[in-house]
Amino acid sequence: MKHLKKITISNARRFGKDVEIELSSGANIFLAPNGTGKTTLFEAIEFALTGSIQRLVNPPLSLIRDKQNDVDVRLDFDNGNYCEVNYRKGSEPKISGDHDLLFPEHSIKDVPFLLRLTHLIEQRGNNWFIQKGESSQAGDLLDKLSIGKDLSTIAKTKSNTLNAATRTINEKKDEKNKHEEKVSILENKLKERDNAKLNYVLKPLNEIIDQIQRIHKQFDGSSNLENIDQKPDAVVSYRGLVNSVLIKLEEDNQKRLFNLSNLESKISLFESNNTEIVDKKKQIAEKTDIAQKADLDLAPLKTALPLLQDAFNKETDIQKDLQKSKGLLDKKKEEEAKSISTEKSIKAISESISEQKEKLKTESELVDKLNAKIAAFNSIRGREAEALKKQGEFNSLRLVIEDWNTHLLNVAEIKNLINIQTGQKAGSQKKIEDFQTDLLKIEKLFNESQTKLNSLKNASDAILGAVGIIATNLPDDQRNCPVCNAEYEPDELSKQIALALEQIDPIISSEIETNNTLKTEVDIKKQQIQNEKTTLSKINENLVENEDKSKNLQEFINEKCLPRFADSNNINEANEWLINEKEKNNVNLEKIFKDKTEFGEEPSSEELSKLITARDQTRDTIHSNELNVTTLTASLENIKTEIEKINQSLSLINIDLLDSQISTIATEIEATTSKITDNTRASEQIVKVKREAEEQITDLNMAISKLQGQQNEILAEWKDSNLIEPPSMDNLNVGKTKLIKQSDLIRKGLEDLNKISDELGRWNAAEKFATLDKEIKEICVNQDEQLYLSNMKKRLSTIDGELSFITERKTALEILYRKIGEEVNGVHDKIKAINPLWVSLLKKIVVNPRFVETQLESYSYRNKSQAEVKINLHDEQVSVMEVASEAQATDLQLTFMLSMASTYKWTPWKSLLLDDPTQHHDLVHASGVFDLLRDYITDQGFQVLMGTHDVIQAKFFQRKLENENIDVKLWRLIANDDGVRAELIN
Repeated sequence: MKHLKKITISNARRFGKDVEIELSSGANIFLAPNGTGKTTLFEAIEFALTGSIQRLVNPPLSLIRDKQNDVDVRLDFDNGNYCEVNYRKGSEPKISGDHDLLFPEHSIKDVPFLLRLTHLIEQRGNNWFIQKGESSQAGDLLDKLSIGKDLSTIAKTKSNTLNAATRTINEKKDEKNKHEEKVSILENKLKERDNAKLNYVLKPLNEIIDQIQRIHKQFDGSSNLENIDQKPDAVVSYRGLVNSVLIKLEEDNQKRLFNLSNLESKISLFESNNTEIVDKKKQIAEKTDIAQKADLDLAPLKTALPLLQDAFNKETDIQKDLQKSKGLLDKKKEEEAKSISTEKSIKAISESISEQKEKLKTESELVDKLNAKIAAFNSIRGREAEALKKQGEFNSLRLVIEDWNTHLLNVAEIKNLINIQTGQKAGSQKKIEDFQTDLLKIEKLFNESQTKLNSLKNASDAILGAVGIIATNLPDDQRNCPVCNAEYEPDELSKQIALALEQIDPIISSEIETNNTLKTEVDIKKQQIQNEKTTLSKINENLVENEDKSKNLQEFINEKCLPRFADSNNINEANEWLINEKEKNNVNLEKIFKDKTEFGEEPSSEELSKLITARDQTRDTIHSNELNVTTLTASLENIKTEIEKINQSLSLINIDLLDSQISTIATEIEATTSKITDNTRASEQIVKVKREAEEQITDLNMAISKLQGQQNEILAEWKDSNLIEPPSMDNLNVGKTKLIKQSDLIRKGLEDLNKISDELGRWNAAEKFATLDKEIKEICVNQDEQLYLSNMKKRLSTIDGELSFITERKTALEILYRKIGEEVNGVHDKIKAINPLWVSLLKKIVVNPRFVETQLESYSYRNKSQAEVKINLHDEQVSVMEVASEAQATDLQLTFMLSMASTYKWTPWKSLLLDDPTQHHDLVHASGVFDLLRDYITDQGFQVLMGTHDVIQAKFFQRKLENENIDVKLWRLIANDDGVRAELIN
């Protein structure tokens, strides 16, 4: 499953039905204009691999071709495995095939992210994982690699696990605190109950109630004094109620005394206001008389004004009628002048139309003659163009025959080369067999020598060991040899033993030398075999290449040459047919040139245009004049009708007296207008006097209302204070004396209530003792108080032990997660190990030295993996994507992906999917990218699928790969009526 073999696409966006693309194991270049389907091809591959497309919603309805109901994609690999997806509208995509073999130990949902790390470059540069979001998102994508995946998964549980432990500890602490609080509450209640025991006699509650009721009845006789509950709380409430009543009465008394002090100063104001009100009412009576006299003077003037206005309106209407008659008389004179002028114009234009029609007839005859002459000449020129077109086609076919002949020569040359290489192959195979036979013989001798050498070494070691032991244990004065019993001096005996040991070594040394010689011969022979196999492999590769070339040459002849000559079976027949056709066409050309010469000079289109223009102008002039005559005739009829109407309107008028009547009516209107003006002025003067009197009356009434308001306020306060009317100092002093006596009674009642409050306090203490005793019994639930308290303290001790146990376990988890964090940091170091390779790739294609030191930073923050790529700018680290251009961003992404693909082999599929990676590059910079891709194909065995819209870059990349003998296919995506199809370009 190393490479893709074939892609089959049906109805994906603009792709047609069952589009099959047979892929090369080396490089595949897809050339197409933008919008034709390059990106769709890579989306289809992702769809077949994962059942989804990361940048589209799922299911990807927009992937289905318009007016179609389904989309199918199948990927066939070179080992027979496949991946397929079928998607129908209204259902979910269904994947089938060998996904588990292609992506072992990885979930399908992780594959789209992993593909973008090691396999896929999208056309949208902003989809690189480094800039998709926060650094934590980039870290999550790197976590999907198999290295450290489990550790990262465990590390991510740290917060939840420790939070759960902390939460449990807090719950136990809360439970402990609650039990401590319960114990404390019970102990405090026991103490309070002991302290609340009574040491005095209580006054009966019925006596206290009677005393409070007497006080209440004294100040509020209307209240209901029965049915008071004889309980301390009820009595306290009742005492508080009566106390509130008395306090309120005391406050009201003080307030009324204060109000009486204020009223004392207002008595003199009340008396002066009465005097002022009487005076202002007299002034109102005087002003009312003035207003009534004005109404009497104004009445005759109002009666005369409408009569004058009616006379003025009638005189104005008469004037308008006279002016209208004057206007009709002037209009009649204008219409009679227009009638005479229009009749003259109609006569002149009619005479001009007759002359223009004669001129039009002459010009039309000239245009028809010239058109016939031009048509005859155009026929000759069309025949000439057809013959010249055939001549060009025959010249093109001549080049095809020459190309055909060249290919036939190349086929013969390659076949001869194949024969030579076949002989070389047989010779190389014979050499390999001979070398292998020699190798078997030498290896046999080497094995025998090795066995012999091992035996000598074993014997030598045994002898050396024995003699060494003997020599070591000889006495200093030993004379006889322990082996042969020969007699020597003690010093001489030691020399003889050493000499005997040295004589053993030359035999072993000789055998080692022989063994080494044989080993060298074995290595040499193996190297010869290997070299010859390399030679044989190259011969086989050359044979396959030459056979492919021969096949391609023959296919070119069959597909590009033979079809151009439909009735020919070989190059000789084609050449003969071409010669005959060229001769026929030459004869036809000679006849056409003769006809053209006989015809003479080509008619002038400019002359025809002038004639047509003149004819059309004459026709337009006639049409315009005829429209003018029609328009003027209609206008003349309208003028005559209008004159008739004016005559009817003027029939009842004496035209001679019209001017004198207009002058007389103007004088009458002027006189009437003067009378109206005098009447209006007199009325306005009387109205002014009346208005001033009314305004003064209004002001006086307002002053009286204000004074009356003050009087009403004083009277209202007097009544609220329950004083005797009318307001006077004597009545005020009587009210003050009464309020002072009431205040003394209220103060005595409040003192009695305070004494009752002390007695009720003793009753509350007794009630508190009973309440505490009841609460303690309810807490203990009928158990002994001391026994219940002891059990509570034991439970508190148990909770404390559980809390200590959980705290110890949390400490152990923190130690575990600290160790896991150290291991995760080691994983980040492994991920960052791609940086040297990434930098080396960047140096090959990125010109700007700023990006050469780009580094991937992988680390953990708050138990989550993070990843960033930053560079130095203004002495600060900024994201590389904030600085990089579109081309530089693509280069960063491409080199990073190539580094990851070389380092982390999470799938056996070795392929690079590149959607227009050089779209922002010129040819010079694109060349660097192509060199890098070529190295990955030749050195690491990657398959490349690359889309581009640039035909120059596509051809350049193709030639670069072919020069390195790399198998490459160049495809063109073509849009037809039945959808986009892929066409192989040779």
